[in-house]
Amino acid sequence: MVLPARSGNHVRKGPVLTSDGREALLQAVLESNIDLASMRDRRLILQGIVRRTRALIGTDMAYLSRNDLKAGETFIDVTDGVETEAYRQIRMPLGTGILGAAAAGGTSIRTNDYLSDPHMNHLSFIDSIVEGEGVKAIMGAPIRIAGRVVGALLVASRSNTIYDDEALTCLEALAAQTAIALEQERLNERITSAEALFGLTESEHASKLQSLSKLVTLDGQLTGCLLEGTGPPGVVSVLSTAIGLPVSVFDAAGQLIVSNSHDGILLPDLNAAVNTSAASGAAVTVNQESSPLTVVAAVAGNEVLGTVVAHGGPGMNLVPAIERSAVFISVMMLFERTLIDADQRTQATLIDDLLSERPLDRTTLASRLAAYELKIGDPCTMLVINVLRRDRYKAMVLARELLGGKAGLVALHEGHLCVMVPGSDGLVWGEKLVTTLIAQGTAATGGCSIAEKGPTQLRAAHQRAQDLVDALNALGRHSECVDSTGLGLIGLLLGNANKQSIGNLVDQQLLPLLEYDKTRKTTLTHTAWTYLENGSHAPNTAKNLNIHPNTVRQRIERIDSLLGSSWRRAPDLIDVHVALRIWRMMTPPESLKV
Repeated sequence: MVLPARSGNHVRKGPVLTSDGREALLQAVLESNIDLASMRDRRLILQGIVRRTRALIGTDMAYLSRNDLKAGETFIDVTDGVETEAYRQIRMPLGTGILGAAAAGGTSIRTNDYLSDPHMNHLSFIDSIVEGEGVKAIMGAPIRIAGRVVGALLVASRSNTIYDDEALTCLEALAAQTAIALEQERLNERITSAEALFGLTESEHASKLQSLSKLVTLDGQLTGCLLEGTGPPGVVSVLSTAIGLPVSVFDAAGQLIVSNSHDGILLPDLNAAVNTSAASGAAVTVNQESSPLTVVAAVAGNEVLGTVVAHGGPGMNLVPAIERSAVFISVMMLFERTLIDADQRTQATLIDDLLSERPLDRTTLASRLAAYELKIGDPCTMLVINVLRRDRYKAMVLARELLGGKAGLVALHEGHLCVMVPGSDGLVWGEKLVTTLIAQGTAATGGCSIAEKGPTQLRAAHQRAQDLVDALNALGRHSECVDSTGLGLIGLLLGNANKQSIGNLVDQQLLPLLEYDKTRKTTLTHTAWTYLENGSHAPNTAKNLNIHPNTVRQRIERIDSLLGSSWRRAPDLIDVHVALRIWRMMTPPESLKV
């Protein structure tokens, strides 16, 4: 019987885009952790994970496979929602189809229409089974244990479905939990086997049985860390007690998360060891003058999520404990990143909506803002922080850390960082953020503007803050965060006048000069701005423009003939200088070249 494929195309949105979706993901992981901690039947645990995967992502079916390396195949082992026996019994050569590719390559993979996808390595008899099941879209994530790919976790739909990044992130998080269940099953099987041999050759197998028992005990304690949400500090405490050595855990960027060691080490010094461990899936020993270090990378797919370091030589019998702890660290990091990414997307979507011209339902908006302790009618502060492209994510993470769980929104928007905090005192917070970024070697410039009547005025406040950043950059005042008062008269103009009025002011004061430059292809306006910025000091102006002082004097005389000599004396001086500063802010850097 061929099951009917559903018509139409669908985008399978990841469930973590909404607060309800985040709660669902949390609940799914929590339930799986409870199973891991309390159930002895690993088969039931795997069935629970597969069932939750299907429900969470909202697909027609979910299944996991295990690899048979001797046969060079991967076979479907646990299913939920699969209708045909032929599909349940699929065995695929590693590297073929979605299933074989995910189980062999160690990389997540997806297709919205498997049978018609030319990029898939098709097998005719498998395609017939897939067609019989009515499957269209498939997405799979590898299951890795200590660097080895042991199978894959997959979902499938009977309609042409586009699985987005959020859905893939959820699948990868649950695949990491599946790895823990499979490893626990393997350990129990090894203990059972060792116990069977123990009765016959006691002296030979006693040590092996004891080591396995300790590893299972450690596994239970680490699972407890997952269940209780203790995070990396819990893993450090459990592992350090188990191996009798200090332990440190670093994040993917090499920043120390937690340590109970008094030895100062920098992860960049261990980069080679981390890369070797990530590639091999095994511990790497680094010999130091004080004491050796045992380094294990916590990985998901081909990505290093963190690093576990034991300070000292634990001995070969304890290395598996460190490697096992790294698996749990990778699960924690992956899940934490899933939630962080989900929350980042939620905040970015909210800020995008607030800054758009689209009409928003006030009741819905009030509910979304309340999640971040913001209210529609209450004053709030908008901060725009400009950093280099490579530093944007770092700046966003630091901003969240400085907020420390307090009210506010942080998101990337159109190439810069936006921070929205309640109240009218956000400038102090913005100055702290910029100062901290600079102290960490990240160039940053910030603008701050208040929306007195709340988030509904955010678009105007955002524009004012962006104008302030542009003004700071144009005036060469990098590494600052200011509000309109921080730019003096320029700031007041930006905050209270429209662009047409500002443009009229510039033309009123500088039009003859601007037309001369345009006609003659000269840069006298830039010379005038540089001259006044340097206190009307010709030698300093010449130095800044990289020209001879006599050339500066000749240009000033030409400017006098266009504007009148009063342009560089009070009372006209202040009007011209303000106009020049506004012109400078409005002029692209490439237009200033001599």
